[in-house]
Amino acid sequence: MITIVAALKGELLPLIKYFSAAGREPFGQGILYFSNEMHFFLTGVGAHNVEQTFGKYLQKYRPGYILNIGLAGSLGAQWPIHEIYAVEQISDMEREKIIRLSIHEIFRDLQRVRLLTVHEALSDSSSRDELLKEDKGNLVDMEAFSLAAAARTRGIPFNSIKIVSDHADHMAREDFMKNYRKLASQLASYLIKRLNRLNEYYS
Repeated sequence: MITIVAALKGELLPLIKYFSAAGREPFGQGILYFSNEMHFFLTGVGAHNVEQTFGKYLQKYRPGYILNIGLAGSLGAQWPIHEIYAVEQISDMEREKIIRLSIHEIFRDLQRVRLLTVHEALSDSSSRDELLKEDKGNLVDMEAFSLAAAARTRGIPFNSIKIVSDHADHMAREDFMKNYRKLASQLASYLIKRLNRLNEYYS
């Protein structure tokens, strides 16, 4: 069994609908949606929510594979809005640790990026540019490091696939709100072609 995990319901909703995930089970503030094929888990935003919700989920279930999906901010113009990337490395802004990922073969058509997990949303270009100057990563999110760490602790294969929603500047929130439905659908369209194949590995 594979588990698809994201911070926001909007990021999961196109997949929940496609796979007719009718069941629901609460885990604190998190929610598990499930179908015959796979689990879809909504964590809520930020590392604290991941630890509280996904940790409880992993106490009860042990998937064969975990895939984190969702929207991410870009630290530079070379990673444009609407592009989908496979994450090969995740670092944490506060803990200064790095997790390197072995990308599954079905995602090797994607360009690879380094992802930085931050604990507050970036919303000004000076902070973004400083992170880029320090070579902290290519994209930013708020959950992936905690998810990857939880998977690694339990020996569960893990990947993260991100689509860029904004440039992590003063327009980030506006760009996110304007783009997220379309981008979630775009990401789902990419994934649907591959998830059935992925299930064959971990059924």
